[in-house]
This record gives sequence, structure tokens and C-alpha cells, in this order.
Amino acid sequence: MNVLSKSACFLFALWGLLACNKPEILQESTLSSENVKDTIDFRGEIVAVLRSFPKRFLNQSAEDFDAYYAAQNREANVRTNGEGDYLTAEEMLAVLQPLAKKYPDLSWEKEISEPDLRRIYADFKSITTVEEVREKSDLILAFYNDMFKPEAVAAIIAYKKTRKRGRTETIFDPFGIVFPYEESKILSVPIFAPLYMMSGATAKEMAQIYGKAEQGRRGDAFRHGAWNCLVMRNLMIAGASKSTSVEYAQKCITAHEREDQADDPKTLDAAMDLFNNLSARTWMYSSTSWGVGPNRIMPSEFHIRDQMKTWADNAGWIFKDWYLQQIVIDNQGNTGNWGALYGACTGNFQHLMYYIN
Repeated sequence: MNVLSKSACFLFALWGLLACNKPEILQESTLSSENVKDTIDFRGEIVAVLRSFPKRFLNQSAEDFDAYYAAQNREANVRTNGEGDYLTAEEMLAVLQPLAKKYPDLSWEKEISEPDLRRIYADFKSITTVEEVREKSDLILAFYNDMFKPEAVAAIIAYKKTRKRGRTETIFDPFGIVFPYEESKILSVPIFAPLYMMSGATAKEMAQIYGKAEQGRRGDAFRHGAWNCLVMRNLMIAGASKSTSVEYAQKCITAHEREDQADDPKTLDAAMDLFNNLSARTWMYSSTSWGVGPNRIMPSEFHIRDQMKTWADNAGWIFKDWYLQQIVIDNQGNTGNWGALYGACTGNFQHLMYYIN
């Protein structure tokens, strides 16, 4: 009886031990499944992506992202557009910059860190050297940008739900506020958002040589030109290609001109800004040879400042609407076609225009 009793006690104790440990075993199993990665094709490269990651964000179209972001705003019951209380560039920078630092830094101005290289090698199955990372940096940034998007959107939505209404202009607000269409475009490529904000801040600071640089004046023309050039420069330094940089600058800065309007505004202010944006991007694009090592040529910040100042000091004065139609639009080769000003990354002319002395 003693032997049987001892055996029964042992079995009972063993069952109790297993029962107590069961939740931990299940928890470990759950954690393991959450870390499982799938290998998929991303623009011709085999990449590893967490199985739990929503794949719809990979290679998402601009239209799909805009619809997704608008839906997220509606569900959270926060402003999307038209209510006059906009986020500032400083606010977006404060939210997104810490998150962007979680992703590999591919800046050409310094060596890529070992942790970043290990992460890239783990995520990209065919990339095994620093040289390959440099060669494919544009694609690598595109991948991590898509991974960043849902987190960036969630962070901005959460911030909107808790922020106090109203705003104040600071050096980080290139034109005071971030308009809703611009906000959506920025969040569609959040990995570049801090560079976009800081480029605007630098352009605004440079424009102080003209005083307040009010809308329609030479300083405003200078600021727009410098802003476009600096965005392109900073993106290329970060690892983006020349084509990606000019397309990004066109997309985000052009979205700024739409403000809250459903259609592209056809005003003198819009035409001036769009023309100056286009001219600056054309100059920056043609002045850049983004090769390897000594074959890499790109205007410095000082060169950008001096070039835009020369253009602003010699800018053409738009004095009538008919002159706007003949000079601004026709010079881009599209008589009466605002689509060229809103849709083109580069154009035919390289100079600035203003309309208020």
C-alpha cells in the first residue's frame, strides 16, 4: 500500500506540474509562431517578411494608400481635410523621426553599421556584401518604407486623437502647416519624412536673407526652389536613387499646393510655386550625376543656396494673368495645360518667377 500510495502521489504531483507549465508552453508556442517569416518576391528580390505583417502594404499603389489613410482617419474620428486645424511639420517630425531610426541607415556620408548590415542580410536573401547593399540601396529603402507604413500611420492617428487643437508656426514648418493631401503623401513614404521636414526647415532658414519671404515675392520663389533641391539632395545622400528623389519631391511638394481643395488650384499663387518647384527640380536633376565614388557629382547646400539666390535676384515678374498663361504654361510646352505644372517632375526651363515687388 505504501508503494502504491507513493506512486499515486508522484503521478498526481507530475500531473500538477505539467498543468502549471501548460500556459507557458502555449505562450512560447504563440511567440514562436508570431516570429515566423515568409519569403516573398519584392521587386525581383527574395525577402523575408514576418507572417503576421499585412502584405497589402508591400508595393501599395498611391491610390490604395490614400484610401487606406482616409479610412483610418474616419474610423478614429479625426480630421482628414477641410477643418482648418492641421498638423505642423514639427509635430509630424516629432512623431515619425524616432520611429524612422528603427530602420537601417544607408547614408552615403558614413559607414553602414554592423547591426544594420546583419538585418539587411537576414531580410534580403541574395544580398551578402556592403557593395551589394550600396548598389541596391534604393530598393532596400523601398522595402523598409513599406514595412514602416502601418506603424507610421498608427502613430500619427494616435497623436491626432490626443493633440490639442490649434497650432503655432516654428522653423520646422516650411510654410506653417502640412496640408491634408501633403500629409497623406508624406505618410506613404514615411522613411523619408524626417528628411522632408528638415529640408523645409533649412530652406526656410536660407530664405531669411529676403526677410519674411512672403507669398508671391522673391523670397518665396527662393524658398520653393531651395526646398525642392534640398529634398532631392537629402534623399540621395540617404540612399535613394536620383529618379526616386525627384519623384518624391514632386509628389510631396506638389501636394502642398493642393491644400484642402479637391481639384488642383489654378491660381496665380499655385502657378508661381509650381513653376518654381519644377524649375528647381530640373536644375537639381541635371546637375547631379549619382555614380560611385569620384563619379558622384551633386550640388552642395551652399551651391543650392547661391544658385537659387541668383535666380531669385533675377526672377521674372508675372504682372498679368495673360502673361502667366503665355510664359509659365507655354514655356513648359503645354498651352493652357495645368497638368504639366502639377504632374511633371522636370521641365524645360531653369529660372524663378514672382508677382509681388
